[in-house]
Amino acid sequence: MKNKILIVCMLLVCSTHTMYAQSFLKKLGKAVERELLSPAGSSDGRRDVSATKVTSPDPEVKVELRDCEQSGDFVKISLLIINQSQLEFALQLEADDGESMAFDPEGNVYKRGITFKFGGQQGDVAQCFLPRDTPVKCLVSIPVEEPIDLLTKVIVFCRGINTTLEKDQLQLTNIPVMHNELNY
Repeated sequence: MKNKILIVCMLLVCSTHTMYAQSFLKKLGKAVERELLSPAGSSDGRRDVSATKVTSPDPEVKVELRDCEQSGDFVKISLLIINQSQLEFALQLEADDGESMAFDPEGNVYKRGITFKFGGQQGDVAQCFLPRDTPVKCLVSIPVEEPIDLLTKVIVFCRGINTTLEKDQLQLTNIPVMHNELNY
């Protein structure tokens, strides 16, 4: 009789632990799904970029903000650029003469030292061929002197090669900046 009671008690305890494990795994699965579906993440300290306004240089060029992170003395803005026109062309990004710049809420203006990594080129001028409907990664690096949480506006001077763009700049406004804590 004692053995039967002991077995029943063990089954009750084991089924309770199984129930808690299933509940934990269900919550973990939902958290992972949320993380994978959000472009900038949420639970890891990243900020929501959905309030950021992105203005493309042309209606046929789609620009998506993927991430904005400060790492040391640089704010790095990760973009995805997609040519949605019927033509294939090159896009050139330029930081020359301070035409590309960034602003923070304190009134600081960042003009010097902006660089791009775009289509295999890196520097204050970078050019990339944009095939139709093919996303191309672009990284904009802006040197800053202290930690910042928000860029109120970023202007990137650009020009189309073998095409005419509607505007000569790409603009982003209200960009939250995530901090890479390993570098502070």
